[in-house]
Amino acid sequence: ELRLVNLADALGFSTHLLSKVINKKSGKNFNQFVNDYRLNEAKRLLIDNPDYSIKSIYFDVGFNNKATFYNAFKKEFRCTPSEFRDSMISS
Repeated sequence: ELRLVNLADALGFSTHLLSKVINKKSGKNFNQFVNDYRLNEAKRLLIDNPDYSIKSIYFDVGFNNKATFYNAFKKEFRCTPSEFRDSMISS
């Protein structure tokens, strides 16, 4: 699991400094930043790997729960992952 404290330790920063940098550069807190990255990576995988299961995708990008992934994806992209994939296949 990706956590601010683990990333800060790996980079040799304090959690406060890393949090400040992420917020300043992205305008988001750490959790928002990570979720946005995960959702965009899921979107890329849906496009690039049409035969890859959605379950595999949400696990690969770091979501552990289908409902959490679907809710976050729908909130960000205004469609479910399945609807998004279907729209990419039909276009």
